[in-house]
Amino acid sequence: MDIYSRQSRWKLYLAIAGTAIVLISLIYTKYLTDQLAVEEQKKVGLLKEAFERLNTESQEEASCDIEFYRKFFSENTTIPILLVSDTGFPAYGVNYGDNLDTVSVFLNKKLNEFKKANQKPLEVTSFGVRNYLYFEHSRILTQLTYFPLVLFFLISSFILFGYLAFSSARRAEENRVWVGMAK
Repeated sequence: MDIYSRQSRWKLYLAIAGTAIVLISLIYTKYLTDQLAVEEQKKVGLLKEAFERLNTESQEEASCDIEFYRKFFSENTTIPILLVSDTGFPAYGVNYGDNLDTVSVFLNKKLNEFKKANQKPLEVTSFGVRNYLYFEHSRILTQLTYFPLVLFFLISSFILFGYLAFSSARRAEENRVWVGMAK
């Protein structure tokens, strides 16, 4: 009987360890995603400022500054951004992948998604014209938010297979006992 109580304890320890791993990873992943979201928000704010300065400063005032702003704006390779004109039509899209940045049907669909989600755009003023800058989280941040679910699935599978292995070992031992008694 001592073997069965040890196996029951191992099942309990396995379940507690799996739950602790999932909880710790959930908390840490939430922390990481919050930090990354704040950094993306700051980056979009800087992109907004760069876009405004790029379009308001004249070539004579700061030619090197304009080149810096162009470089800063063009080096955003992770955050999908949609620039909408004051008339409400998408003027510019970036980081949507595989030639989708220029497809007007796709950009209109994205604009409708932003409006449906009630996302507030950043207001960008250039040359006296008001534009709106919509953005969404990068693919890395989106994948990181789903990471705890994947981890939960993997650990649950590990616990399930562990439980099945222990149960199978117990049944095999019981069968050997019955075979021994039958002889």
